[in-house]
Amino acid sequence: TRSSLLSLMVTATLIHMTVATTIILQSRVGSTRYRGKMLADICGMTLLERVLRRLEFAMNGVPQVLALPYTPENDPLETIALHRGWRIHRGSEPDVLKRYADTIRKFRIERFIRATGDNPFTDIDCVRHVIASLDHDIVCSATGYPEGSSVEGAHSSALLESDAEATDPYDREHVMPYLYKHSELFPSRIIPCPWKNADLFSVTVDTAEDMERARRIFMSLGENPQTPDIL
Repeated sequence: TRSSLLSLMVTATLIHMTVATTIILQSRVGSTRYRGKMLADICGMTLLERVLRRLEFAMNGVPQVLALPYTPENDPLETIALHRGWRIHRGSEPDVLKRYADTIRKFRIERFIRATGDNPFTDIDCVRHVIASLDHDIVCSATGYPEGSSVEGAHSSALLESDAEATDPYDREHVMPYLYKHSELFPSRIIPCPWKNADLFSVTVDTAEDMERARRIFMSLGENPQTPDIL
């Protein structure tokens, strides 16, 4: 009947919603290697806008979640992201694991992709492959990609367990290492890069020289350059 069909459609929608994957982007103004880089200009947009835009491409235009430190110097990053429709969580600066865990609790995220603010050339297919892997795997990462173009992800329940158990400062600063150290508890899959020797290259933005390279790439290849063309 029509009512039964409608009920099935609603149920299917709810199931899809419960297994949806959300990108959590971590960023801050106070980079130790290149302070203020998130607000630096790259061909008419800040670095943060470039990163947000790239991740939106990967998620079919849907804004995601930005996890920022509490400190007031990061307020401009919040303003930029809100303007694009992103949701915001503000948390600890040094304890990024807790920042992620609190973000997950706040927005009731079931699965997440971890992305970082210094990567305007995140590989879109890599994001989608990791998301697909999380249908079957608790943790997923990628290998062999250019530095700054891959992502990693996990089921939120695993991350929340990490937050409860991890005590090593390195684990708390870098979010995912506790999961990898305890693979007997959190089985993972590794997505291989399809391009040979791609990991010899870097597309991250850690220095002023990296920023100039990013500008050259955008000027040469347009608004949404793909990894093979960048290589």
